[in-house]
Amino acid sequence: MSHATWTTLRIALQRRPDGTTRAMSHIDFKGTVPESEAIDRARHILRTDRSLDKGYLLNCLDIGNYELVTE
Repeated sequence: MSHATWTTLRIALQRRPDGTTRAMSHIDFKGTVPESEAIDRARHILRTDRSLDKGYLLNCLDIGNYELVTE
């Protein structure tokens, strides 16, 4: 039995005192998504979702404060 592949874009990474990293926000995409496409799609989502602190998260995308993981 195979499982679905997901790509997760973790935005606004923050290091905790115990050395682990947490993300302020994350966006999941079904399938394998290239980095440039994930960033473009995330920007679109952030610009249209009024419930998020989009200015801060968009800035994090601009400065590279994110991590892309495919599982």
